[in-house]
Amino acid sequence: MRQLPHIENFLRTPEERFQNLPDFTYQPNYTEIGGLRIAYIDEGPKDGPVVLLMHGEPAWSFLYRKMIPVLVEAGMRVLVPDQVGFGRTDKPTQRSDYTYENHVQWMSAWLESVDALRCTLPQQPLQSRGQSVPHIGAHSPKRSRSRSQ
Repeated sequence: MRQLPHIENFLRTPEERFQNLPDFTYQPNYTEIGGLRIAYIDEGPKDGPVVLLMHGEPAWSFLYRKMIPVLVEAGMRVLVPDQVGFGRTDKPTQRSDYTYENHVQWMSAWLESVDALRCTLPQQPLQSRGQSVPHIGAHSPKRSRSRSQ
């Protein structure tokens, strides 16, 4: 079983901050991981091939607003989480909670929770500080494959 840090002190961005964003009509979904609410977009057919879009720093799921409909139209299930500390996901207040290992654990647990048994992970070559992304697949090597663009 995965050892997750349990975070009790965090900030949550009010929902009204996400109102009226251009080209961003996606409804958020939420899963609790280690005491934190993880926000994500889940679009497309639930039985379609899964594409996982992971942002780097300082972005959030809004980054992929133009790609999501193209992938959904191609018949894919598109999963786009807001990583811990970004977008609609909770933001721990203790700087010490923001470790590389914690990010890998949180996102690996989230990936398991959404039952994305196999997924494709496109990556941008210069994805700023998104270094935890390849290690999520390493924690579940039978679940993901990575393709650099």
